[in-house]
Amino acid sequence: MKQLFLLSQISKKAFVLTFCFLLFPNSFSNAWAIATLTSSAKGANSQPGNLLLAQATTPTKKTETGATSEETATTTNTTEEAAANAKSLNTHNLEFNRSPIVGNRMRLRGIYSEARLGFTRPRGWKIDKQTGGNVQALIRFQHSPSLYASRSNLTVLVNGTSVGSSPLNRKQSQVGQLLVNIPQNLIQDYNELTIVAQQNNHPECSDPNSPDLWTEILPDSKITFKYQNQPLALNFSRYPYPVFDNLGLEPSKLAYLQPKQISESWLTAAGRFQAALGRSADFRPIETRMVTSAASVASDERLVIIGTPGEQPELASLKDLPLKISGGRILDGSNNPVPEDRGVLILSLLKKDKDAEMVYPS
Repeated sequence: MKQLFLLSQISKKAFVLTFCFLLFPNSFSNAWAIATLTSSAKGANSQPGNLLLAQATTPTKKTETGATSEETATTTNTTEEAAANAKSLNTHNLEFNRSPIVGNRMRLRGIYSEARLGFTRPRGWKIDKQTGGNVQALIRFQHSPSLYASRSNLTVLVNGTSVGSSPLNRKQSQVGQLLVNIPQNLIQDYNELTIVAQQNNHPECSDPNSPDLWTEILPDSKITFKYQNQPLALNFSRYPYPVFDNLGLEPSKLAYLQPKQISESWLTAAGRFQAALGRSADFRPIETRMVTSAASVASDERLVIIGTPGEQPELASLKDLPLKISGGRILDGSNNPVPEDRGVLILSLLKKDKDAEMVYPS
């Protein structure tokens, strides 16, 4: 019996994966060797026992001259476009107190001391000069009133490169702050922010064991990202992304659509899929809930639908799938019903209605 599950964000992205993958995990790793379906779901060969792959292509708008939007973007850079980009930027604050390394405080002691904080850049974030995106670090700190100002300073480095510094010259332990811009070319998938304190309490020689040599980084320090959501080519080789992003800064959220009647096979598939995602997530959090309608899915959630079109009638109402659903059956690229013993794996973009613009998740 053909079973499938659909993962989506309503008005966002949709993903359909096969039930046979859940019951037979090796079928997913061998999918590219046995699948005969192209990315546009055309020319499929419906041979029983094979795994059917369908990947929708991201739509590209054409201009009046026939050039694609990507081509014109590289040659046009007007003031209006810059203003539009600035309005479309999203902001995310990554506060230091979310890190177990910081907790309630991060204290630097001695003549030379440093502390490191790791952070990632989510895959769907576009941070560049063209869009006006940027990354800043706001370091709030207090230090010992005994520090000798001309020989004490605080330096911030990102991936080994210095991005800013400040003298430790506040009186009576007043709170100071250092705002630094992080160049976009320094930002990678995995990043490390290092704070270095050089501290002296004497103009010539300081005792490295002196209790007066301290600087405290306050937990409300933060890294601010201004970015645009960018579309990524749908490709099963990226799995489990975009169902789960191991570079994400927030918990991944999944919503399972409840079928008309919960069966043993549905519970088995849902449990194995959730367990597989948990192994991929490792220590990263995943939030899961059940919904009774696709319309109730939040914009930052992925919708998971498990079952046949008969078990999940809402599948037939979903538009822009690379495979058609008709008469309770899934049709291949030649509009022939897919055999019941063949698994189906679909990755697609969906829109809520015909006039809705494609929006990508934050």
